[in-house]
Amino acid sequence: SITSNISLVVGTTQIYLDTQETIDKETETKRIEKELQNLQEQINRLESLLNSPFSKKAPNEVVLKEKDKLHKYKQSHTTLLARIHDLTK
Repeated sequence: SITSNISLVVGTTQIYLDTQETIDKETETKRIEKELQNLQEQINRLESLLNSPFSKKAPNEVVLKEKDKLHKYKQSHTTLLARIHDLTK
């Protein structure tokens, strides 16, 4: 267990909750791993979509919106990986 803040990622915003109490590293790591898995599924889905004929047929603004979503998912993924790294120090 560690005394720490709990970190949540919402889009590209990272939120820290000051717990002022001990949290369980294992539980927090599992929660983050589940979130990472969900993000990776979204990343894979969008990469697949953007590498398909969709990106040539869809209106440019729709394609740009999906690319922006992909970028945000990747940023969140990187942030959560760093959080797991911090928890396992």
